[in-house]
Order: sequence, then structure tokens, then C-alpha cells
Amino acid sequence: MKITYFKAKNFLSFGKDGIEINQFNDFNTIVGPNNSGKTNLLRAFQFVEQAMFYKNDNIDSYHHEFDLSTPFEIELGIKLDKDEISAITNFLICSTCGAAASSPGIELNMLNELKSVIANNAKKLFNSLFNGEIRIKINAGNIGYPIELKFCLNKNNKNIIIESYGNLYIDGSRRPNKGSNILQEIINKINAVSNVLTISEDRSNEYIVQRKQEISQLVSNLNVNWFVSDIGDQDSNRLSIDVPGFRTTSNILKGVESAVREFNSFLLNRSINEEDWNLSKLLGMIYTTSLIHVSDVRLSPTKITNDNDVPYNTNSFNGSELALFLFRLKNSTSLSDRMRYKEIQNKFEDFTDSQFDVVQKLVREPVNTNELEFIPSKELLNTPTIQSPDINLLGVSRRNSIKTYYEIGIHINSRTTSSYSIPLELSYAGSLSILLLLTAVINMADKVILLDEPAQNLHPSKQRELAHFLNEPHGNQIFLITHSPYFVNPKLPDKILRFELTKNGTTIHKLKNTKRQVKNDIIKEMIRSPKIISILFMRKVIFVEGADEEAALPIWIEDCDNTLQLDRKNIQIFDAGGDTRLITHKHIAEDWNIPYRLICDRKTVKKSKDRKNFAKFIKNEEKLGRAYIYPYDDFTEMYPKQILKKYEKQFSNSGWKKNPTIARLIAEESDPPLEIVEKIYPFIKKFVNE
Repeated sequence: MKITYFKAKNFLSFGKDGIEINQFNDFNTIVGPNNSGKTNLLRAFQFVEQAMFYKNDNIDSYHHEFDLSTPFEIELGIKLDKDEISAITNFLICSTCGAAASSPGIELNMLNELKSVIANNAKKLFNSLFNGEIRIKINAGNIGYPIELKFCLNKNNKNIIIESYGNLYIDGSRRPNKGSNILQEIINKINAVSNVLTISEDRSNEYIVQRKQEISQLVSNLNVNWFVSDIGDQDSNRLSIDVPGFRTTSNILKGVESAVREFNSFLLNRSINEEDWNLSKLLGMIYTTSLIHVSDVRLSPTKITNDNDVPYNTNSFNGSELALFLFRLKNSTSLSDRMRYKEIQNKFEDFTDSQFDVVQKLVREPVNTNELEFIPSKELLNTPTIQSPDINLLGVSRRNSIKTYYEIGIHINSRTTSSYSIPLELSYAGSLSILLLLTAVINMADKVILLDEPAQNLHPSKQRELAHFLNEPHGNQIFLITHSPYFVNPKLPDKILRFELTKNGTTIHKLKNTKRQVKNDIIKEMIRSPKIISILFMRKVIFVEGADEEAALPIWIEDCDNTLQLDRKNIQIFDAGGDTRLITHKHIAEDWNIPYRLICDRKTVKKSKDRKNFAKFIKNEEKLGRAYIYPYDDFTEMYPKQILKKYEKQFSNSGWKKNPTIARLIAEESDPPLEIVEKIYPFIKKFVNE
């Protein structure tokens, strides 16, 4: 399963205007300032999961700004993989043919023949119904009403809506009174063609053969157009299609054993052990078992008493379950499981220069228990037979026993520094983060993996290495929330989603600029200076020309007004690395909707041949109130002369004035220059308070 679409309104930080994302990638990096609503995207995915099985008893806290008078809405688009489509197809074959047992007006031998033909031919109808995008729609919050959950398909410009109890209908806002099932509609179609429905016992075998051919011909022509037109056009597009549930062990499924086997095999692969199914429940199970939330929890050895305590799969994947999970892979009867375990071991060694293995240790633990015991009274001690235990006194005796269990843990050893192994929980914290991510990505297939601030304790170089690994094709879809610029791949800006909190709620921004040259300039700049990625996490940014301005300006601005607090408000003064790079930095901020300002010297507007376009650009930004050009040829001309003389004696090289360390020292030792106080500070203050 992949998530293809998202829409939310009045849900947590997503306000009344709502947000909509029309496309997701296989790898999605979610960035933005703190408290911008990034985690609420994952919470929306998980709320849908809970709503499938009515696990949201208290939904008040999910309303935007706790406004209980306004319902909230969530809409997700999902695309199923071929195994999931096959499972739904087999379900519908079983459901349709199971319902045939109660269909009136058809003889049993012909009915069985019809079931057989449907089982062999109806796959293309059911496959084509579910091979596109499925929308999951949730409306919640009307006081006194339960959560409304629907699955919607769109075929031939008609909506096919599957309700929470499994039935479906075509178009219409409410479920109509008249109902039918798919098999009954096929039977009606046969009746319309030949005007014969019941096959009497005295009919000849030749006639039955002929009727079987007619049935086969009809069913082989089933398609989506027939479904939404020939069925859907009845009763003004308001016909309800009953899709009854069934029991996988039911006798009425005789004749479609192959579909039952394939359906049960799918359930086994998803670690589901249930017999009763309806269509909505199946779609919900597919969604919930495809959503994997990886949380970085420190693990400890897991105790098990028998093999049944070892889980086959889990949707909440964290460090406390990691040892059991890997233990299952290592000792699986499936060769593919054992190969994945080996792949995880190899990747872990590549990342860490350490090796790991899952170990099982038999533990015998003394157990002391106190047990109640009857103690006869003195008068009864000499009595041969105690007749009445009620008169005995109660006493306590101490019992000693041994409790036996297996303890499963993960041990690692460094390939370069040691020849002995230690428990993973006693190793450095980053080893657990790496092993968790490797296990989740390598072991899962066709899953949606949710990563919220993973591997925060890793060195930046390891974060970059992990980001590269997560970007590789592996069959999963990943949503990664991070505040680390090292997890952001500068070569793939289209995969970055930036969240921002406005007065109307959270908004989401993707790379807007589709001009190839501008996009290439952005990629080159982000690769050249990875530091620039950090502005994606800022609320606002002020671009300056050089490192000396970046170092000195924050100090002088604070001297002007210590209540402005740029750092606390998540506003950064950022070195663009030269005036000509201000254009690309402006595009980066503009494309991800980051409010920006530009500060540069007057030299930038001198119209030499190679600077004509830039001068035009910066003057236009000045007219729009987004740039300030100070009346000096260089920022260092604002330095106090007395302090300059002091440092001139210490440094002989010509570039010392541009050194950011020197700039910081000068700013700390001097009062803000008049140009800063009267012009630059008011310009910045106005921007901060907007």
C-alpha cells in the first residue's frame, strides 16, 4: 500500500481552510519550525487507523483549537499493491458466491456451475474495481453521532462508496432502500438474455451445456463499465450492492476453494487469525497492517516462556520489541526471512563497523512464594481424625521453586576494537537507532513507514549515510519528520514538504519553481552549502552577503533591543556567501514559503556589465520592501576606527576584516554603529513583528 493523497480540515493544527497534498513520493522528508504541525500528519494517518475499528472513544482533543461545534474531516488516498488487490478480489469472489446459496429461483446444480464460472472469470471485474486510488473519508465530531467512515472509488466518473458495514452503493448521498448483490445482478442479466432462470431437472444435458456456455460468455465480459452502468444506472444511480461477509470456514464456499486458500494465505502473511470478514473490515485491515510506526525506545532483554510468545509481526515497531523481531527472522523456517536477517547484519556492519547477533539464554530464577496452610488446634492434635477443618487456624508456609524462561537479547561487538560482545542496551545509543531503521526498512515490503525524529543521537555523517540508504528503492513508502539538515537530501528537493503554522492553521509547501534552470541552481546551491538547508526549519530568514555580517549583526541588533530575541523566535541571519548568490537564496526561501529579507551594500547596485541583472533584481526587492541597501561599499566600513586599529596591529593578512570571529569580537566590544541603530535595526524589527 502507498499513500497518494491527503486532505484535512479542522483536525489538530489543520484549520478551517484545510490543507491538501495531491501527491506523495516513496520518500518524503517533512521539515519546518517547531510546533508547525509536522507530527500531526502522522497523527492523522494513525487516527484513520484507529477509526477503522472504533478505537477513538474521546475525539474532543482532535478538534482544531478545541472547537467542538465544527466537525473535522480527513481524507486519504491509498493505492493498493497487487497482493492486496488479489486479496480483495478473492474476498469478493467468496462473498458473491457465498451469497448465491440464498439466491431464490435457481436450481442447485446450475448455481454451482455459475459459482464456478464466476470464480474463474470475475477476477478482472474485481481487480479493475480496486486497481486505482481508493479514498478513505472520515467526518467526525458531530455531537451525538459516531465517526463517519467511507471508502470511495471513482470509476467511469461515478463514485462507488463502501460503507463501514461493508455494503457499497453507486453515487447518491444516502443509502437507498432497494438492495441487491453482485451475483443476483449477474443472474438477472442471464435472465434478461435468455428469459430462462430456473433449470428444471427434465432438461437435457445438451441444454445444460449450452446454458453453461451462455453463462461463461456473459461473465467473461464483466468489466467496470458494466458494474457502474448496467447496475449503477438502475434506480437513478441509487442501487445498493450488498456485499455480505462470510466465514472462511463456511461450507457455502464449496466450489471456490482456490479463492479461499489464497485469501487465507494473505491473512497468514499479515499475521491475522480471524474467520469473519466483511469488505470494510478487510480494507481496514489492509490499511492498519500496512502502516508501520517506528519509535526509538531503548530496549532491554525480552523474557519469553514459549515459542508462542514470539510475535510474527507488529505495526508499532520499537526498540523494546526489536530483539524478538530479529529472533523470529533468524529462526524462521522461511529462507527469505533468514536472508533478510543476514542482510540486516551486513548493512549494520557497513554502517557501524560492528557486528550483531540475537542470543537466547536459558535463565533459572529462584521464586519464593507464601502459601496458606491449615494448622490444627492443640485440642485436635491427638485426635485420630480431624472432622471439622473450619476450627483450624490459618498459617503461612514458605515454598521455594525455580522459574525457567528464555531471555532474548541483542549482542554486538566491534570489528576493529574488541573481540568480545556486549548487550546492545549497553552500547552507544546510535547503534539501536541504526539497527531499528535497518530492520524496519529491509524487513518490511510495500509498507508505509512513519519515522518521527529518528536517529537524533547520531553523528551528522551517519545521519547523511542513513538518509542516503532511506532514499534507495526498497519497495516501501517512508515519511520522515526531522529537524536535522543532514537527513534532507539536497539532490531531491521535490521530496521535501515544509510545514508552517499560520494564524489559520498549518500550511504545507513543496518546491514551487518548475523552471529547470532555477531548480538546477537551487540544487547546486544546496549541495555546495549544506548549511542552507537549515533555513527550512526557520520561521523567517534574513540573508546577508558575508560571514562577517552573519556574525556581527545578531550582536548589534540585540544591543539595540534585547527583547527582539531572534534565536528564540526562530529567525536566522544567514550568510548567502556573496551578493550574487542572494538570488538563488531568495528562490529557495520563496519556493518553500519562508518569509525573507535581504541586506546588502551599495556596491551591489553598481551597473557593470556582469552585474546588470543582479542590480535590477536587488532594486526590485527594495521597492517591494524586502531588501535594504546600506550606503557603504562594504560592511567592514561600519566598524569603529579605534577598534579596527587595535586588531590591525595583531593581523597582517589582508582578509582579516572579513573573518567572522573578528567580526564577532568587534561587535561585542563596540556599540552598534549609527547605520545599524537608525536603519538596519528598524528594518529587521518591522520584519520580525510582521
